[in-house]
Amino acid sequence: MIKPKLILLTGTTATGKTSQALKLAQELGGELISADSRQCYKHLDIITGKDFEENNYHQEATLKEHFELGYYTIQGVPVWLYDVLDPKEYFSAHDWANCAKAVVKNILQRHKLPIIVGGSYFYLQTLLSGPEEETGEPNWPLRHQLELVELTRLQAQLQKLNPELFERLNGSDRQNKRRLIRWIEKLTLSKEDLGFKPSPKPWASGFTLDFRGRRFTHKEELAQKIHQRVTERVAAGALAEVEILLSMGYQEADPGLQTIGYQQLLKHSRGECSLKEVVKEWETKEMQYAKRQLTFMKKNPQIVWELL
Repeated sequence: MIKPKLILLTGTTATGKTSQALKLAQELGGELISADSRQCYKHLDIITGKDFEENNYHQEATLKEHFELGYYTIQGVPVWLYDVLDPKEYFSAHDWANCAKAVVKNILQRHKLPIIVGGSYFYLQTLLSGPEEETGEPNWPLRHQLELVELTRLQAQLQKLNPELFERLNGSDRQNKRRLIRWIEKLTLSKEDLGFKPSPKPWASGFTLDFRGRRFTHKEELAQKIHQRVTERVAAGALAEVEILLSMGYQEADPGLQTIGYQQLLKHSRGECSLKEVVKEWETKEMQYAKRQLTFMKKNPQIVWELL
């Protein structure tokens, strides 16, 4: 039996992944699935870089009552998993993987090629490897004890137990007490990073994988591209987008706004620093994020790199 093909296109921020994926989709009869932990949120458009041409959203299904599965058409290509949920809601890597699986099934049923594109590598890792394995019996006394601990202290504790694991978590998972408590419990019991271990029959084993990556050869080129992108997004109305979100009742602590760009511009909205200062911090945070992305991506021998 011939396995269906699945293309995955990842890479560091600002490497033109979506543009490249759109070209592939046009050439091969494919549809895109966004693997971006921020583009999944509604109303977060300019700063997250959603490539909208017009308001042409098509909702196809609802998963778990809250997660909307639909697509926008960009350059004639359907792009799925933008605008999945409200910025006030949490969206874990496991949630995204479940949504992605449903969309892949939909695309294959119509005899199209699924192309997953995005830099949220933890999302891709979760999709390919399966859910994390439970180890041992639940430690209920520890769980009850940790439930009384403030979120910031849980974050600090997990970061101390395993800094690398903490860096892999997206913004939503870092704000989710239940997820943090489960990781602390596992690490306390095992004294090691259990990570996401493959299940006996990983979902991805049913596909022929074409795993591609894009990254810059020189750090200076990445810095220049990030500067250009941030400048363009500010000019496109990034600050106005933040003000609109605040007027809609969203707050800095909401999971969707735990995002590079929004966090910096919110400081400007509060009058804490100038626009020039927050733009500089925004660019610095993007560079740091790209470095973390590459650290984890380079550990995967499946990725075939295109150097820019």
